[in-house]
Order: sequence, then structure tokens, then C-alpha cells
Amino acid sequence: MENELAPINKYLLRWPAVIAIIFLLLALLEWPYGFYTLLKWVVTGVAVYYAYSIYEIIKKTNAWFWTLVAIAVLIGFKKEKTFPKIVCLKEES
Repeated sequence: MENELAPINKYLLRWPAVIAIIFLLLALLEWPYGFYTLLKWVVTGVAVYYAYSIYEIIKKTNAWFWTLVAIAVLIGFKKEKTFPKIVCLKEES
């Protein structure tokens, strides 16, 4: 049985994955909130790119395609939650 990913590896660009990996590793450090929003869009964009590329190359959907679509939907299009600020009153003694 031939590996169905063999023709995919031949045509896919590797630099989008490298960029996403660098962003994900940088996320381990402390950054402002805007970085994590950018990270979300980068990972979503890379997932969409690879899902579309895989579909175009093999002309059918497989487990990789649906995994990348799930990543794009769950990470990219999720509405950001904002939490109300909690006001702490300091008791004076």
C-alpha cells in the first residue's frame, strides 16, 4: 500500500509550518495580549493553507484535511471572551 501523503510532501511549502512553529514556541514566553491574537490568526491561516493545499493535491478529503479544518474553525473563528474586571476593595484598619 502506497503512502497517500507521499505526493503531498512533494508539493507543499514548508515555510508556513516553520512560521507557525516559531510563533507557537514564542508563545511560551510572556507577551502582550496582541501577540496571542496574532498567533491565533497565524495558526489559523497556516491550517487553512494546508487544508486547501491537501484538498487540491489529492482531490479528496482525508483525516489530515478534516484535522486542519477543525483547527482552523476551533482556533480562528472562536469569539474572544472578555472577562469583566474584578474590583477588589482593600479593607482599611
